[in-house]
Amino acid sequence: MSSAMSAKIGRSPTASSPERPSVPAPFTLAPRKVAIVARDWGVESAPHVFRHWEVTPHIPRLIQFCAEEGCDTVIFSLWTHCRRLAGKLTDDELFPVPGRHLAVLAGEVFDCENEKGWKKERVVVANRGRRGVASVRLEQHFARTKDRKWTKEKFLRDLPARTFGGTLVMLCGEVNIISTTRAGKVVDPFRFRRKLDELDIRLILNPAHTYSRLHWLKEKRRVLSRAGRTVVTVWNAGNTAKGEPSVPWLVHRDGTLLGKDEVKEVDRAQLPVQGVRIGIIKL
Repeated sequence: MSSAMSAKIGRSPTASSPERPSVPAPFTLAPRKVAIVARDWGVESAPHVFRHWEVTPHIPRLIQFCAEEGCDTVIFSLWTHCRRLAGKLTDDELFPVPGRHLAVLAGEVFDCENEKGWKKERVVVANRGRRGVASVRLEQHFARTKDRKWTKEKFLRDLPARTFGGTLVMLCGEVNIISTTRAGKVVDPFRFRRKLDELDIRLILNPAHTYSRLHWLKEKRRVLSRAGRTVVTVWNAGNTAKGEPSVPWLVHRDGTLLGKDEVKEVDRAQLPVQGVRIGIIKL
């Protein structure tokens, strides 16, 4: 979870500015083979702090590569694309392979020239099916367990827009909708796991910004994967000041962390672009 996103997100709603109801997602997602794409800041070549955005012009090549590997869904780590450098992601960029069913999840940052601008991120969830292309843009509502209650309630009201059939999108620290104690007990004040059961959620896509060493975040993802669900998390690699696992993703299935045999990393020598790592999982 990033320090930029850890700050207070949004403004408290007021009586004078009522919120519009969440619009249900316009399509469903039932992935069978998912490509997990993480940018690797450690090998990107630009020497300045904004090197993260070097991958921006290569997003279509990466999506095409994943599609050619037989993947029907591509999930990027957040801070994927900079609109200030390259404009809004278009359908042609998101779906470079004609005629193939595909879904893509990527984060669009409005201004990448300063850290303050990174907070203005919209996460694109786009799908091309038989009826053509449809997409929605989501926002992260909160990042920490201690964030204000109204931000979590806003997230819960937004669930219809994030529910794509049996697939739910949770952004970065939104897994903090549940809590854990030092003794390992799960605290679920919003009865969120019951909502997952009621919605029949089988897959949670949880892209993140950077790796967090907070052990309870990993535990929360494991807990959310119980009852036969799969939780897929991916972050930007190379934030070495914090220390990181050997791969920049975590996949939990039914309470168990999957290993390298289940989430297979593509040989980096075969990748069309350097500065990324790609794992593939069959669901």
